Amino acid sequence: MLVEPLDNKGDCVGFYSNGQIVKEVPEEIQSWSYHPSFGLGGEYAYLYCQDEINKFIPDDYKSDWKMLNNKMKAFFKSFNSAKINLDDNCIFDMIPDHFLINYYEVKSQIVKNILDTTTKPKDYNYLVALSEVLWDIKGRKLNIDLSSLTDKKVIQKYTDVNHYINYNIFGTKTGRLSTHKHSFPIMQMDKNHRSIIQPTNDWFIELDYNGAELRTFLALADKEQPKEDIHDWNNNLIYGGTKTRDEAKVAFLAWLYGETKNEKAEVIYNKKEVLDKYWNGEVVTTFYGMEIPADNHHALSYLIQSTFGQLALRQMIKVFNFLKDRKSFIAFTIHDNIVIDLAEEDKKDLKKIINVFSNTDLGMFKVNVKAGNNYGEMRKIWLFIVLGDNNGPNSNATRPNGTTNENLPLADKIIRQTLSLWWNLRNPRWSHRHFCRGLDGKKWKSACYWPNWTPRHWRRCWRYCWWIHWNTNFNDRYSWPTKRHRPFKHSWWNSWRVQ
Repeated sequence: MLVEPLDNKGDCVGFYSNGQIVKEVPEEIQSWSYHPSFGLGGEYAYLYCQDEINKFIPDDYKSDWKMLNNKMKAFFKSFNSAKINLDDNCIFDMIPDHFLINYYEVKSQIVKNILDTTTKPKDYNYLVALSEVLWDIKGRKLNIDLSSLTDKKVIQKYTDVNHYINYNIFGTKTGRLSTHKHSFPIMQMDKNHRSIIQPTNDWFIELDYNGAELRTFLALADKEQPKEDIHDWNNNLIYGGTKTRDEAKVAFLAWLYGETKNEKAEVIYNKKEVLDKYWNGEVVTTFYGMEIPADNHHALSYLIQSTFGQLALRQMIKVFNFLKDRKSFIAFTIHDNIVIDLAEEDKKDLKKIINVFSNTDLGMFKVNVKAGNNYGEMRKIWLFIVLGDNNGPNSNATRPNGTTNENLPLADKIIRQTLSLWWNLRNPRWSHRHFCRGLDGKKWKSACYWPNWTPRHWRRCWRYCWWIHWNTNFNDRYSWPTKRHRPFKHSWWNSWRVQ
């Protein structure tokens, strides 16, 4: 049945159906766009026509639609002039019922024409699932704190702008997201202003793939994904470790997207074979079946960007489904990463979230993780989770794989204890209870409160206390900082660690 929602806000329940305004949603939905009340089983015309409604208006309805649509725009313009906050008011309470019925009757006929005459997209189920995620993001107001800004023009800019993010699925040629005109400008936001975005819960967690485009191309070439940083991997394998990481990155991208020749890179990545497989000379057909007209100059970039863009969005859908029924939620996405507004009660699930995001259709991708109290001060964190016991740092309990502290291989033991030492250096409680004690059990003579340590203190820690932690063991519990243990603003370290 043809149904159209009268308002997008959760508290404003009203629908047009069969010439009437109703409060309940009928079954077998056909509508212009997704709505949470409709679920994932409906047919949504804007996914069929890629949001281009004007191209599919029947001739009998063109004049009526133009007149009604202009009048609807006039209503919204008057609300804006009168400074009426539509977030606090239901649209159908401010517009006459007879106009709403006429408007949505014509729109329903256009929707019917689109569904009857247009082929259903091959990736329709993916588009519906993505619509659900973006709808959830659109319905959450950003927590904006302008106290860190001093420029009056900038303050006014972010005061006047809409504090909701409204993504456009069909805004780019390659399938990556863009934002609608009146959305919060999260994509174009100055990095110096990002600190105004605060989490609604406790933390922002940013998940971003390491060398996303390179890993995508490596997967398309049927090569195994390296576990380490892919730019370091390329530097060692292709350039013999003669370049810095940044130099290797620039040189490799110049070969990948340019005319630069590199025999070693060609052997590893098989650029020509990949291009021949996914481009027929006129159209690029991506891993997910998306077809993009492209010439020789753009074919490879369209292939990689489109494939990974859709891969990242599919992973975002998986994370969204994982977070259902939890307090944490996806706050927004920028290009190929996602930012999660994480609640303290969900901190135990962070490893699972990372694993969900890492496990892609093209293999396991290495994920970089950042955390912060606002989006402008995100710090990279490393989560080393090693199976162990919960009986203290010196316990010799048997792990699930049968190993103990005593029978671990030497190399494995050195790695584990190096990481243990490093995490303890960064945490005030462990530094005080374990790190600041000598072999005789007495406190170490230097300052035990780590924010007061000078570089001399840190050097002496590494020199004198390395062997104290030789028998320190991990366990798999996360311990997160409270407000009392938060890092101060200008420190490079933080107290994220595995206890």
